[in-house]
Amino acid sequence: MGEASRIVATVCPSPSYDSSVGFLSWIRVPLIEVGDFERFPNAKAFQSYLGLNVSERSSGETSAKGGITLTGNALVRKLLVEAAWTYMRSRAFRSDCAAEGVPAHVVEHARKGCLRLKKRARHLQRRGKKGCVVNVAVARELAGWVWALATM
Repeated sequence: MGEASRIVATVCPSPSYDSSVGFLSWIRVPLIEVGDFERFPNAKAFQSYLGLNVSERSSGETSAKGGITLTGNALVRKLLVEAAWTYMRSRAFRSDCAAEGVPAHVVEHARKGCLRLKKRARHLQRRGKKGCVVNVAVARELAGWVWALATM
């Protein structure tokens, strides 16, 4: 953990950045692997970098959407997919359980993220999507949340 903290401090020396993500241990791997989140203009670009965007085959007027592209950083993609599986089994977000010293705007961002992920999962489950498809969609949303947190 100490080595990861040193790497994060080197990659992201800004004190405001560290206060946003210093309390999250699982987010350290994406921080180390990705490095500078500012190179992604938006969350969609970050999701594309991870290979979590939907592939498309088109010819003329017809187009068909496929699975995720699987391009980009496989380690971070796998981490987010596993985190999504864990998240799907977790209970509701409780702000009173937030870590001490976490800024209020980060706790609020986490609360909104939890609501968004649950809403997305429920919507896809009601449409009859398979569990693995729902999970990857939640991982894609989680990647957007990580990008937003990292660029706060």
